[in-house]
Amino acid sequence: MITLESMLANPGKDNLDAVSSLYLGAFVAAQRLVALNIRATQSLMESNMSSVQALARARNLENWQEAQSAATQQLVNQIVGYAGDFNEVVAENQKELTSLLQAAPPVPASGKPAANLLAMSEVVQTMLDAALHSRNAMLDMAMRVDQRRQDAAPES
Repeated sequence: MITLESMLANPGKDNLDAVSSLYLGAFVAAQRLVALNIRATQSLMESNMSSVQALARARNLENWQEAQSAATQQLVNQIVGYAGDFNEVVAENQKELTSLLQAAPPVPASGKPAANLLAMSEVVQTMLDAALHSRNAMLDMAMRVDQRRQDAAPES
């Protein structure tokens, strides 16, 4: 299997082009995840505002429970949809990054590791970790909103 380390171990134009393509691909992959997280967060915030308005308009316990039930169902639908979209983007990203690695020129076994190999490898990992952290923060926010709704439920 061709790895980033093996590509960086033997400097040359072909390897530089391969590494450049890999980093561009990794950046695009992270960018897709960030864009997905921004859209999901915006959708969640807009939905929450609609839910708060519906709860504020509720005139009795029955109306309040109906509004809360609808809001909770919408939140669940958004989270399930987001999880599917997230998995789709991750699978697409993995496919593209794998094809970039496989398209890289072969590296002789005698190549020595480049001095900045660790730092360059960490760039890709850091971008993907940041996107994953963003996803986890969005899901945490959704859980907190749901918990606050339960805590705010009027007494029966």
